[in-house]
Amino acid sequence: MHKDVTTKQIRGFVAVADEKSFTRAASKLRVSQSALTIAIQSLEAAVNAQLFDRTTRSVELTAQGRRFLPVALRLLDELTRGIDDLHAFASSQRGSVVVGSNASFIDVVLAPAIAALSKQYPGISVRVIEDTADSLVKRVLTGEVDFGIATMLGAVNDIDARLLLKDRMGVLCRRDHPVALMKRDPAWPELHRYPMASLPFGAGIVAMLDDSHFASIIPKPMYEVSSVSSLFALVESGAGIAILPGIAAYSSKVKDFCFRPIRKPTLHRGLFFLRRQSRSLSPAGESLRDFMFRQLQEIKEGTILSLAPDLRRPL
Repeated sequence: MHKDVTTKQIRGFVAVADEKSFTRAASKLRVSQSALTIAIQSLEAAVNAQLFDRTTRSVELTAQGRRFLPVALRLLDELTRGIDDLHAFASSQRGSVVVGSNASFIDVVLAPAIAALSKQYPGISVRVIEDTADSLVKRVLTGEVDFGIATMLGAVNDIDARLLLKDRMGVLCRRDHPVALMKRDPAWPELHRYPMASLPFGAGIVAMLDDSHFASIIPKPMYEVSSVSSLFALVESGAGIAILPGIAAYSSKVKDFCFRPIRKPTLHRGLFFLRRQSRSLSPAGESLRDFMFRQLQEIKEGTILSLAPDLRRPL
């Protein structure tokens, strides 16, 4: 729009063209006739063209006015739609969100949260990236994801990390595996006799186990896979067992397996909501976050999982 032309002038021009009367147009716009006259005169001066032929009885568009009218209507239409889009975005009716997480959290929390979000805000699109903790931190820092859910072993500059839950490490195995048939929960030394499958080192739980004070008693993996689905496949085949955090026990994928918490020592890990400190969430991102937190509150806490204290209160 020309810097000397205002929306008020264009609205006045369209109203006069529609009503063919300054009096009726002023009444329609709820402004004084003198104010409307000044607005039209300023518009004509700005575009250096006479837009109306005025007589005491009628107001008609000039050739320049007829040429400008469709342009003015298009500008007002685009402005109205643009403002409507901003309102819709601000109220989370539309928008897009990119979130990164591990597989278990996606299955247990994120997927149900997205389903609930879609019912209330069908105009919000969501992209989910499954990745390791190390990579997710980098994605948050670069802005590739709006927020991430990952294990954190220490503070990272420009990352705001909010604790979501703590869960206990356990072993995943087939229901007919010797570990599943033990009379009590297994201790770490008892797991050394069985082949173990593991995710790559960049995965949060692997790095946490390797960094813990008890690394010497944790069995070394015989098999390494790049995804949780591959991990489940190996366990299902009977090739080995897998060490996973407690939230995995809530996954629908675990119903055909046995998950037993490990004792002596009992190890817990923290799962965090990660956001770049210098980047605020969009309204759509805030909506998904809130639905995700509500879904977390639906989880039944117990010996293998506990929510952060602030998430136990109603949102």
